[in-house]
Amino acid sequence: MNNGTDNRTSRARRSPDAVNRGTPVIRDDTAERIANRGRRNQASASRTSAERADYASQPTEYIQTAQRGEPTRARQTSQAPNRTAAGNGDRNGASRPNAAPAQNGMVRQIGAVRDPDRRIGNAQRRMTPVQRPESRTPAARDGLAPQTREEKRLVREQKRADRLERFTENHLEKWDRQEKAESRWQKDIVRVKSGVDRPLLILAIILLALGSVMVMSASYPTAVRKNLSVMYFAWRQIIFLGMGAAAMFGGYIIPYEGPRFRRVFPIIAYVLSAILLIVVIFAGISEGEAQRWILVPGVGFTVQPSEMMKLAIVMVLALYADRFRKQREDATSLGGKYLYNVLFPTFILGFSCLLVLVGRHLSGTMIVGAIGFFLVALMTDRKTPVWWVFVTVGVLLAVAAAVYIIAVPYATTRFMSIINPGADLRNDSWQSTQSLYAVGSGGLFGVGIGESRQKYSYLAASHTDFIFAIWCEEFGFIGAIALILLFLAFLWRGYRVAARARDTFTMLTAYGITTHFAIQMIGHMLVDTTYLNTGISLPFFSYGGSSLIVQMFEVGILLRISKHFYKKKSELERDELRRNAGLD
Repeated sequence: MNNGTDNRTSRARRSPDAVNRGTPVIRDDTAERIANRGRRNQASASRTSAERADYASQPTEYIQTAQRGEPTRARQTSQAPNRTAAGNGDRNGASRPNAAPAQNGMVRQIGAVRDPDRRIGNAQRRMTPVQRPESRTPAARDGLAPQTREEKRLVREQKRADRLERFTENHLEKWDRQEKAESRWQKDIVRVKSGVDRPLLILAIILLALGSVMVMSASYPTAVRKNLSVMYFAWRQIIFLGMGAAAMFGGYIIPYEGPRFRRVFPIIAYVLSAILLIVVIFAGISEGEAQRWILVPGVGFTVQPSEMMKLAIVMVLALYADRFRKQREDATSLGGKYLYNVLFPTFILGFSCLLVLVGRHLSGTMIVGAIGFFLVALMTDRKTPVWWVFVTVGVLLAVAAAVYIIAVPYATTRFMSIINPGADLRNDSWQSTQSLYAVGSGGLFGVGIGESRQKYSYLAASHTDFIFAIWCEEFGFIGAIALILLFLAFLWRGYRVAARARDTFTMLTAYGITTHFAIQMIGHMLVDTTYLNTGISLPFFSYGGSSLIVQMFEVGILLRISKHFYKKKSELERDELRRNAGLD
């Protein structure tokens, strides 16, 4: 047959008689097709809402059909005859005359139009989740929304359990791998008790000796300017050093491994620090804009409670992690894990920062917040996402800092001097500029001990907040690198002691104390070498009684914790062989 005949056949349809006889009789029914399409559209639009709802309320068949992989069109063509008649016939429900029976006894629908009810059914199928019958509430199994308070409570609990189950399934393999590695590690070690960490003690003594020399070198121009003795600050620092030695010994003899003691001492330290910080608000003495000190009557010394809070926040968070360990690990929902692992310790940290911030001690607030942030992230259970801590604590500290900077003019001035240091070099940025001059004047080997020029009325706080700049000027770049290496060695020994601690409380206490030293060291060096205009003391170096005594007390705690450590079984066997051979 030629192309013309094929085109005519494509626009026409064979009659039933022609199909039976097999003769190619062709008739044109274009007008009839157009009329039938219009009648079908009107019939589809005239269906009642009840029929549509009845048709759309069968998502289970669609789900089962999709799971079996059967096409939905096959289900559409196999519906009841009354639906086919209503959809394909005239308004009275008569069947369409031009629907010819096909082979194999199947009903063909020629020129069928998409049924809008089918679209409703597909949308219902996509929105209906496939749930396990045993995981549904009674109302959900019946296809009804929860009505009573008890049913709503069950729905909420089920949702929480489902979220926890999904989270657990996603991380179960990683947790199992970590637990197996820790179990293998525990089997290969033996807990032992021995002497203190000698390298840690030696490094602390070296740093204290160097710090005392630098206080004497950097402070005598300030003493002369204030009409005091040349050795005034040096002698007082030696007195503080003796008091700190007593504090170090006290920190060493305190039995932190005793459960009764660890329940009492951290709470006493925290409550005492909080009370003194409140006293500072009403009866404290100020130096400049900050009100941070309490004068001890009859002695002539001042106490800075914020230094005590730096240690108290470490111990109280360690106590919290130890006492609520079961609640943190056995929480049955993600909300419970967030509550015990993040929210409660964050509340303790926020209250501590608020007490320090009221005294306008911005740098102390930053240090307390950084220490607490590190400990909260460290104490979280392995099944708790760490980013919860970063978001919660980070946002809290950022918002508090922003509010304080906007509300307090003194903080606003400091912040603007950091952002734009060149705006006022003679006032707000004077100290930072002179500190940079001191660091740059040292060169490679420095100008020599006691020969600094910037300490003569250029740096007002040369023996406290800018003592590292004087060290760089007198000992140069080589001396600065040597001092940094000494501090890094001290921090390494501290973190090593923390990693080998015997339990959760002592481990977190050692980590927090070492982190305190690290934050103050890094912060002080950043202040002295940049335009970060705030006051942070350098551990063991800066002049001050409260900070030095607290820091030496913390060293005593580290030495006490270092007595309990572990060794691998292979190391113990090797040591025993050496002793038997007379090599040790």
